[in-house]
Amino acid sequence: IDGETVRLAGTWLVVGEPGALSDAVARQVAQAGGAPLRVEEGPAFERLDAQRLRLRPGNADDVAQLARELRTAGTPVAGVLLLWSLIADDAAPQRQRLMRFHAPVALACGLEVSPATPLRLVVATACAHSVLDEAVTQPATAWAFGPVLALPAEVPGLEMRLLDLAARPEAFDAADAPGVD
Repeated sequence: IDGETVRLAGTWLVVGEPGALSDAVARQVAQAGGAPLRVEEGPAFERLDAQRLRLRPGNADDVAQLARELRTAGTPVAGVLLLWSLIADDAAPQRQRLMRFHAPVALACGLEVSPATPLRLVVATACAHSVLDEAVTQPATAWAFGPVLALPAEVPGLEMRLLDLAARPEAFDAADAPGVD
C-alpha cells in the first residue's frame, strides 16, 4: 500500500535454500518487526541454532514437530514465506511437485492452523504469470497454484497468496531482493 509502512508481528518462517534471496527476505521480515526463522531443506527435523532449522520438504510430521517446539516456547508461527517453490523448471518433475505442491500442503497441515490460530502463507514463484502479454517461462510452477487456490477453503484460518516474481531468483542479489510489501 503506497505510503504505508508494513508491520509484521510474531514468528515468520522463511522457507528457502540458503543464499542472497533468503537472507534478504529474512532481513526484511526483521526490519518489518517480525521474528524470522530460517527453514532449510534437510534429511530430518533438526534445530541448527535459534534462527535456523532444517526439515524435510513435504513432511507434515517435521512441520508438526516444529509447531510443537514453537508453541512450547510461546512463539507460534504467524506466517510463512515459501521460497522453495522457486525451484528451477529443469529440476526433475518429482522434485518440482515436492517443492511446489507437497511442501505448502505439509506446512498448512503441520502448523495447526485454525480460526483461533490463523496463518498467512505466501508461496513465491517466478515467471509463472503473464500480466502484459510477456511469455510465461516457467509453466511447471502450475504445481503451486492448486494448494494456493484450494487449501484456504479446506483449512479454516489459512490465508494463502501466490507472489509471482518477474525474474528468476538467481537474478537477485542481496541488495536487489524484494522487500516485504
